[in-house]
Amino acid sequence: MSGQKTRETRGRVKSVGVEASPQNAKRPIREKRKRSPAPVAPEDEHVLTPWLDLIPKSVSAVTAEQRLHQEIVAYVEYVQSTPQEKTARQTLLEVIQRSLQPRFPGGEVKMFGSQATGLSLPAGDMDLVVMTREEISPTDKKRPLFQMSTILKAARLTWDVQVNFHARVPILKFQSLPEFGSFSVDIGINNTDGPQAIAIVNDYLAKMPALRPLILAVKGFLSQRDLNNAAHSGLGSYAVICMCISFLQLNPSKRPQEYIDKPMETDSLGALLADFMFYYGIDFPYADSYISVSEGKLLPKESAPWAKTNKVPDGLAIQCLVNPEIDVGKSAGRLNAIRTAFKEGYATILQMSLGDGSLLGPLVSFTQSMIDHRTHIQHIVDSGKLEAAVSPPPRHPRHRPAPKQAPAARAPLPTPSSLRPDTPPEHVPYGSAFGASSAMGRNGHNNNSNSQANTNGNGSSVNRKGSGFPSRMRSEGCNRPVHVTPASRHPHFDPEWPPLGGGGSKTTRRSGGRPQNKRRRRDEGGGGS
Repeated sequence: MSGQKTRETRGRVKSVGVEASPQNAKRPIREKRKRSPAPVAPEDEHVLTPWLDLIPKSVSAVTAEQRLHQEIVAYVEYVQSTPQEKTARQTLLEVIQRSLQPRFPGGEVKMFGSQATGLSLPAGDMDLVVMTREEISPTDKKRPLFQMSTILKAARLTWDVQVNFHARVPILKFQSLPEFGSFSVDIGINNTDGPQAIAIVNDYLAKMPALRPLILAVKGFLSQRDLNNAAHSGLGSYAVICMCISFLQLNPSKRPQEYIDKPMETDSLGALLADFMFYYGIDFPYADSYISVSEGKLLPKESAPWAKTNKVPDGLAIQCLVNPEIDVGKSAGRLNAIRTAFKEGYATILQMSLGDGSLLGPLVSFTQSMIDHRTHIQHIVDSGKLEAAVSPPPRHPRHRPAPKQAPAARAPLPTPSSLRPDTPPEHVPYGSAFGASSAMGRNGHNNNSNSQANTNGNGSSVNRKGSGFPSRMRSEGCNRPVHVTPASRHPHFDPEWPPLGGGGSKTTRRSGGRPQNKRRRRDEGGGGS
């Protein structure tokens, strides 16, 4: 108790001293500095409008809608695939077809989606499907997809492949290497809906001249806001196409029909884009109706059992053009963000004026990386690097083997006569050349052989480095083998080694100092091995 009171008293004294000291007066608490947001690299900002250079300077606009129309026309012209991009994509398709042919004999790799209908943006994906002769159930597609992944990596088309076999439509995704254009590729197996929809979409494109510009403008608008990927709960290209077709069929703003049939003559693309933003951002009945392009109207969700499977009651429901029982808009889980983006886009169009630099720029713009990608594709096609990468076998430059060098000239082999010296070979006694009882061994160090331990019979010195051959032979440069004749008994052999007592090896000590049986038999037999 006394110790506790002492600590409390010390604490009070310390606090009183702090309060009483004028130097330690209570200072105002400084607010914590807020962390500044991470800087965004300029190449990642959607601020570039390269299509403005395509607008003729002689063309003038009277209203903001006309100016927006002119920019949409220039934008559509700019995003169309260049000849180099078409060549690069077709070349990549052929390489993939050739690589997968051994695994799927008789099969065919087809392209579908936006690349097949001409509705792709410069950074758009390549949608491919492998049509096989045999039927493969959705549950059995896992193994072929992983086999395709191994084949594509072995063909040096990519280093990383993602296989999504849990999706409703199992596919694999990868990005080709830079020498093949750095394209994003999606490959499925026996997905027949995609190829069948190509003819249907092309038919609507031919009937509705305003459809293509409207689709490309909406896709660019969603791409800038990262809402264009169905795998990430956005609006995919197929869903956008169906929404644009239904919008032009219904004409909810009751525009003149010439706005849809003759958009170039009436300069109506700006007005149609504004109406599209208003319709799907504010006016569309998401909770009660679904889009039916084949019927050309909106139908109640209660009449379609497939429309009720959506977990979100007021979600977007779109009937598939090929299979009427499939909901194309079911994957748009970020519908609230999409509707908010359309609302903001419509508000932006209402505030546009001719004094602005670019009217389409706040809605659709490019990044520097997109422009660099187009420049890269043009470079690899024009310079021949793409053709060099395709030459079999396609290999990455880092893994190409080094060029073979010519073998160095060999020195001429010596003739047989030069190997035979004129002098006869020297004969070295068996015991003095090598062995445990030789002069190089332990027996050569006894007191009785000090005068003869370092010499052989003819007076030459014995090599102490362990070879057992006379050193004079090395100095003369003779590399021939030495013929050895066994001797009956070496004069320096000491049969009493090791001495009786503590010396000798472990085996000899166990035998009471006597040599081993094998040595004793050899000594008693008079030499030999």
